[in-house]
Amino acid sequence: MPFVAAKCTQCGGFLNVDSAQEAAVCQFCNTAFIIEQAINNYNTTININESGVTANTLIEYARVLINDGNFAKADEICDEALKRDPHDHRAHWLKLLAKLNLPNTHENTVGIAVKQRYRSDIANAADARSFVSSICHPHYNNAVQYAPESEKRNYIALFEILLRCVQAEKGELNKQNTVDECNQKIASLRDNINQANHYMLIHEYEKHKNNKVWLILGIMAIILAVAPVIGGVDTLVDGYMPSWLFVGAVLLAIYFIPALSKGSKKKKATALLNAQIEADRREIAALEEKIRRLKA
Repeated sequence: MPFVAAKCTQCGGFLNVDSAQEAAVCQFCNTAFIIEQAINNYNTTININESGVTANTLIEYARVLINDGNFAKADEICDEALKRDPHDHRAHWLKLLAKLNLPNTHENTVGIAVKQRYRSDIANAADARSFVSSICHPHYNNAVQYAPESEKRNYIALFEILLRCVQAEKGELNKQNTVDECNQKIASLRDNINQANHYMLIHEYEKHKNNKVWLILGIMAIILAVAPVIGGVDTLVDGYMPSWLFVGAVLLAIYFIPALSKGSKKKKATALLNAQIEADRREIAALEEKIRRLKA
């Protein structure tokens, strides 16, 4: 239903009416009125400087403006009402609603307004109650100070609603910050795993390449081993074969000893990397589970 602002043609009370209807009854004076006439009556600009315009009239006007979402104009009208009566708790209260952009005090409405207006401020707030006090100051304090006990309860109830909404929003922001930190940590761990896998892939390639070298050296060793048998004892005696064996042994030692040491170090490094990869994967799984619980 398209609700619009209207003004009672009998008592001048400000109303919200269904423009699709033809007539309605004023909630203030219980007088029936024509919807079109009441809307036209509202659209006639009120002269707030007229001496006959009371604080009550201005406050009702401000209520309608707030219901319409015209918060800036409502704040201006409340200032005019406070000029007539600085202790009018209703004017202070409506100024607070205008400041917070609240057309009503339903918890869902308050929660949406808090998110839209104060999300970034809430993220930096150290304490929710102090933050709510700061955004309500001074209008909330003035409204509570000047209001009768029956109205004070309503004002305090809104403060508690605001506090709950701010606490809930701060909790959501903290959760989101934790999720972001977890995702960053997961990305870093996955980079570490990729680097470790890359290193081990290079190691496997070098190992495969070295196997070919070991095959060639093995063939050379076999030749050196059977050479004395093929050459015979005479060859050993004349000094030729021992020199050949000596040179071959030296060549083998030059390659074999450093390669053996290097291979042992790489094997240890690979074992450490595998252990680190498993630890990183377990940490990733724990972080993903933490994110799942936070989003549940």
